[in-house]
Amino acid sequence: IVARLRPPALAGRGPARRGRLAAVRREGADWVTAAALPEETGEDLQLALGEALANAVEHAYRDRPPGEYRYRLDQR
Repeated sequence: IVARLRPPALAGRGPARRGRLAAVRREGADWVTAAALPEETGEDLQLALGEALANAVEHAYRDRPPGEYRYRLDQR
């Protein structure tokens, strides 16, 4: 019998500030490892997450007070 346990979903939210993105990227990388995703899939997921959050920080609130970002990673 072989079983593979899936990690719980990784979800988060926070103020759309550049300084927070490194921590989210580290959490995402840890989740990818725990999920045992293929290397290429994990890299693509990390890139997509990082770009989406960076764009929210850089463009969505450019001339306004920082808003909030939200994300969720899950295996289904």
